Amino acid sequence: MLPVLLSVGLLLPPQATAATSGTIQGVVRDTGSRAPIAEARVFVTAAGVADGMTTDVNGKFEFTSLPPGSYRIIVDKEGFAFDPSASAPLAVVAGRAATLTIDLPRAAAITGEVRDDRAQPRRGVRVTAMRKVPGGTAQAMSRPVTTDDLGQFRLDALVPGDYFVLASPPPPRAGDTTLMPTYYPSVTDQRDALTIPLRPGDVMPGVSVTMASNQAFTITGRVVDEEGNAVAGATIAFVFSAVRTQAPGQWSTTASIRALRTGQDGTFRISGLGPGTYRLTPWPPAPAGTPLQRIIDSTTVVNGTRATNVDVRDHDVSEVTVLLRQPQGPR
Repeated sequence: MLPVLLSVGLLLPPQATAATSGTIQGVVRDTGSRAPIAEARVFVTAAGVADGMTTDVNGKFEFTSLPPGSYRIIVDKEGFAFDPSASAPLAVVAGRAATLTIDLPRAAAITGEVRDDRAQPRRGVRVTAMRKVPGGTAQAMSRPVTTDDLGQFRLDALVPGDYFVLASPPPPRAGDTTLMPTYYPSVTDQRDALTIPLRPGDVMPGVSVTMASNQAFTITGRVVDEEGNAVAGATIAFVFSAVRTQAPGQWSTTASIRALRTGQDGTFRISGLGPGTYRLTPWPPAPAGTPLQRIIDSTTVVNGTRATNVDVRDHDVSEVTVLLRQPQGPR
């Protein structure tokens, strides 16, 4: 059957294809010099559609035969930075060409080191750049990096702007104290953190984060459904509230999101927590063998309304009930 369908498609006149599809064409340029950028990778995505291509020597690209709809454009080029939050959806109309110019600034970077409160370099700490945006903060397009054996890190591919740097420790080991997610230079609340201003092409060296430590506490409780029945095998994702993304609809930080599954009686135990407010977000049981990361929607954990907030101050918190509501349609 497939060869027949392909043959029919090849015999369709060009007018028929144009009448049912549209085109996106444009050019990618250097923001500073306005020179075209060759060999930039351009990706176009929509519901059920994903395609990519490389710009030519004149910085031009063209996607043809696109079904009508709303599309997102992403651009990637070494040495430059792309801001997806500044890129509005593009409407494709049958029989027409949507044209756009994409200006990319030179990428900026932040380098530095992470130490604990005993001045020892910390290996394996995730470091995230969070940019100030209208309404709050957003995770940078660059992914979090992990410190090396000297506690050093480099965050690159950053667009110009003002940044917070967040250091998130690995899962804690058993003990009486724990390292806290810490903002530059050494605070656990974003409101007290210093920002790092970056212009196009800047490399900001010497950013040193000293991680705060505190007494470790535990949250215990159980997940129940709307009838009060315990939910075995549910997923609980949790994040320290002081590091969550503030701006609705912006990129969420996964730097401090952790997760676990409830026991057969619906109970859970989260240990190694420092003082603060934690957002606990439940998900229904998943098929056996499904990795937790495939279940977690970081935007829901960080900014969602389904979470149960738990305050941890100077003692363990027990008998917390987390309600797992029935889904009300797509999240």
